[in-house]
Amino acid sequence: MAGVDCPLCKSNPEAVDHLFLLCPWSWELWTSCKQWWEVSSCTSKSISEWLHSWNGLCPSLNRKRVWNTLFFAIVWTIWEAHNNEVFKDKAANLSVSLDSVKFRVTWWFKNFSSGSDVAVTLLMLDLKERCIDKTTVKVPSSIVWSPPVDEDLLFNVDGSTRGSPGMAGVGGVLRDSREF
Repeated sequence: MAGVDCPLCKSNPEAVDHLFLLCPWSWELWTSCKQWWEVSSCTSKSISEWLHSWNGLCPSLNRKRVWNTLFFAIVWTIWEAHNNEVFKDKAANLSVSLDSVKFRVTWWFKNFSSGSDVAVTLLMLDLKERCIDKTTVKVPSSIVWSPPVDEDLLFNVDGSTRGSPGMAGVGGVLRDSREF
């Protein structure tokens, strides 16, 4: 590949380390993904060194599986941008590529999170909060509501939050023995 310029930045010779890591366009994609996950920066001179240091950047053990998937989604997206530029004469768009990374990671997460019934579009919005190890979460197989006796009232209340700080909501149901 001697003499061939990188199709993404068009200013440096194309090489593996340059294309996947050192190219300004590729590095901007890495940086955007790290900002998405609120991770501080780290530098490497080669893609193999970057892969080894990537695991150390993982923000949480609960997120490690998705974090490791993110690395390969970014590499795949850079390769796709490269091929679109070379074979389709289609300029790389950082915003579209970042969305592609998020989309890939979300679909892969949904695939290995058995039983995930959350819509991909919603999952994509809060993937970081949802990517916990589902095997440690115990979900009751069924929840049955029983009305209160005679003249008593039963007030069921629940609340949830998305992040801290983040959106929050609370709701309740007040019923008597006749379910009114």
